[in-house]
Amino acid sequence: MKNALLLFLLLLVWTACLPFLRTERTEPEYTVSEDYVLSALAYIGSDAAGEQALKALAVAIRSYTALHGEVLPTADEAYIASQTGEAAASEIYSLMSAAVSDTCGEYLTCGGKPVNAVWHLSSRGKTASDSACSCLRSVSTPDESAFPSFHTRKELTDADMLLLLPGGVQSVSYGSDGRAVSVKSGRNEISAEEFMLLTGIPSNDFTVKYTPDGYIIDSYGSGNGIGMSLYGAYLMAESGCDYTEILYHYYSGAVITRMTE
Repeated sequence: MKNALLLFLLLLVWTACLPFLRTERTEPEYTVSEDYVLSALAYIGSDAAGEQALKALAVAIRSYTALHGEVLPTADEAYIASQTGEAAASEIYSLMSAAVSDTCGEYLTCGGKPVNAVWHLSSRGKTASDSACSCLRSVSTPDESAFPSFHTRKELTDADMLLLLPGGVQSVSYGSDGRAVSVKSGRNEISAEEFMLLTGIPSNDFTVKYTPDGYIIDSYGSGNGIGMSLYGAYLMAESGCDYTEILYHYYSGAVITRMTE
């Protein structure tokens, strides 16, 4: 009986001390296939064909894959040739292979976990913010207006707009990063992303102006603006920045970490 009571008291003391005991915590290990990173880069990266920009994108792809798995579309040198022509494809693919090799195992982390290192094609002046990730803040980006299709203008008559939105467009709401958040149409409100799909504009950085002839929609850049701008990364590289500077600029507060082999 005494032994049982003693054992119970010892167990009670142990349980009470558990919150104060220091235990060794091991961080999860992440691995990503380098062949997969190259294949994803071949699909995405022809718009960021500079050496340092490709390295930055390779690290971003590795980070995104560590978090989400192999969900990105992939391609090969033949696909690059279909986009850029045979003459340029071999050189671009070699640059991509070198970018993956030179950054082998490197990915971005925040608090020990992979960063959701998303990217987009281009932005006007600054990128967008994402409240779900502290590393995805709105930051400045170089002047990308010289790139093709940076500015898209769409003109719709009243009749055209009413076919898309029966209530027309009353107003557009914007976030702190200057991008559209929602569009008011009659008594309804739709998201900026829904408006993009309806009208076929490529960016949520847009304005809507009503004129006697109908609506004029001006859209700038391409994508939702979150994360790294591929055109911006290219321009930063052209100005002398290396891939680490590019990554730390677009993913504020992130740390480049090497995966465990």
